[in-house]
Amino acid sequence: VVQLTGEDITFIHLICIFSCEIPDVCSINLAFVQPFTAKMGASHQIDHDLQLTCVKAVLHSASTFIPVQSIIHGAVLVPDPSHNLEFFIVTHLDGGMYLHTKVS
Repeated sequence: VVQLTGEDITFIHLICIFSCEIPDVCSINLAFVQPFTAKMGASHQIDHDLQLTCVKAVLHSASTFIPVQSIIHGAVLVPDPSHNLEFFIVTHLDGGMYLHTKVS
C-alpha cells in the first residue's frame, strides 16, 4: 500500500527496489511498481456479502518509479481465478493460515 497524498492511498505490485547514488549530492531509494485500481462497475453480491475488496492491475506500460518512503505497509493479494488481472485484498491473516497453505 502506497501513500499518494495526505489521505489518498493505493495498492501496487512491487517489481523491484533499488538505490540511486548521485555522487556528492545524495542517495535516493526508489521502487519500480505496477499500480492497481479499484475495480469499477458492479461487484458480485457474494463479494459484497463476504466484504471482499477487489483491485485490478493496470497495464505493465503504466508501471512507474516511486520513493520507497511512500510505501506504508504490505498487503496480500489473491488472484481472482474467474477474472484476469483482478485480485482480492486479504485483510485477515495469521500463522495458522500460512501453515494450511504449505505443501507437505
